[in-house]
Amino acid sequence: MKRSSVDNVLRMVLATHKVTWENPVVMSELDSYFGCPETIAAFAKHGLRFSDETSLRTFLSSGRLNPIPDEVLAKVGNFAFTTKEMDEKLSDQTYSQAYKELEHKIERGDLLLQAPIVIKFNDGSYWGFSGRKRAYAARKNGAAVLYFIVEQRKEIGDKNDQDGEKEKE
Repeated sequence: MKRSSVDNVLRMVLATHKVTWENPVVMSELDSYFGCPETIAAFAKHGLRFSDETSLRTFLSSGRLNPIPDEVLAKVGNFAFTTKEMDEKLSDQTYSQAYKELEHKIERGDLLLQAPIVIKFNDGSYWGFSGRKRAYAARKNGAAVLYFIVEQRKEIGDKNDQDGEKEKE
């Protein structure tokens, strides 16, 4: 089936079905930090450094499901927003596989998906932590997306840092 045909079928199904977003399984998302130098750098820029899975898991577990308005989502540095950007991402083989998985879920009528994780830093900026593929495919096809938004409440340093943890003023 051609990509445009798949897009049209997916768009029609999403228009008639509701996608239900659930809290993500944080354990399965940890590699989005430890395996991604860009994310590590973005976190460090905002005073967040994690050297072990336990502290990262604790931090990520504090999120809440909420929508993000389009005008805010457009400012998320590592999140594609326009249709062109989403098409480019979905043409990537890694993203294409996630898109196919979403398509299969829709065909089966199983529309319960783990919400993408987005970090809201203290300065009001956002970072797409994980689940961007799910968000791209859903948004591209007209489904409303709920994000698991984790708000930074303090700076967290490596145990090797002298500062350790310190509350933000």
